[in-house]
Amino acid sequence: MAVNYITAQYGWRGTVLFYALLCAIICIISLPLVPLPEDQDIRNNETTNTKTATEKVKLEMTRKEEKLPLLDTKVNKSKENSNNQTKALLARTEYMQQSKTTIAKTWKSVIAFLSLLKEPKLCLYCMIYGTSLSIVYILYAYLPDMMATEHHFSTVSSGNIILITGIAGITGRLVITGLVYTFKLKALSVTCGCLFVLGCCTLSFSLLEEYSTFIITGVIFGFSWGPFMSLTTENLIEMYGKESLKDTFGFVMLLGGLATLVGPPLAGFIYDMQETYEPIFYICGTLYLVSFICCCVVWQLNRNKYIVNNA
Repeated sequence: MAVNYITAQYGWRGTVLFYALLCAIICIISLPLVPLPEDQDIRNNETTNTKTATEKVKLEMTRKEEKLPLLDTKVNKSKENSNNQTKALLARTEYMQQSKTTIAKTWKSVIAFLSLLKEPKLCLYCMIYGTSLSIVYILYAYLPDMMATEHHFSTVSSGNIILITGIAGITGRLVITGLVYTFKLKALSVTCGCLFVLGCCTLSFSLLEEYSTFIITGVIFGFSWGPFMSLTTENLIEMYGKESLKDTFGFVMLLGGLATLVGPPLAGFIYDMQETYEPIFYICGTLYLVSFICCCVVWQLNRNKYIVNNA
């Protein structure tokens, strides 16, 4: 219901932009939820510092108790006040120590997250993922309109291409991913193949005339797009291992969400300038093929690293 309302009010372009913005916000909010693993030495130092501060406060409290003469009620009240002050001082010391520890953890997480920018393979894969995600949103937004306005298909028939592509995507995700895990195929190699097919299909959309050819191309496109998404975690594990999965996956999701903010509005700007959909599909298909080349580079870099580590 919400999607239908937003589409009716702002159109497909506004809906895709809203969804992209929502994805980017979710990525940004989720960053501090999973802290990075700490070094054992840092944890030991923090524990030692906390124990040392607590022991000092307790020692000071014991010395004060020894000096208090319990002679009358006034002295007892003075002792009680002193104990309360000491407990408050102890609680404050522990709170300050915990605050310093939290700040150190947060700063270390930020530094480690920014250090991922130095990884060439990860930056290339982020570009591949963000570009591919933006292109899919562009196709979902403009492919039905192109079929209806430039090829004069009915609105219902043009909209069915999205449904058929989605069903093919789910099928491809199950089949191709199952084959990868069953036969232990290299996920990066399969991703390269998917990107090449996606580029060819996207370029073909601007050349088709018959409705049946649109359906066939949409099925092939969806069947290739499904495993590309499902193999993202497997690609990151293949490149950096399971230990770094949560950090690299968050980094990829963040940049992918930001990329979706650029794609659909830029495609709309191109359409407003050219008043035709063909340049959009030519550019998107070319970007897919560029992503295919970049993915091949990532595969080669990862292969070289594997050979060096096992030499």
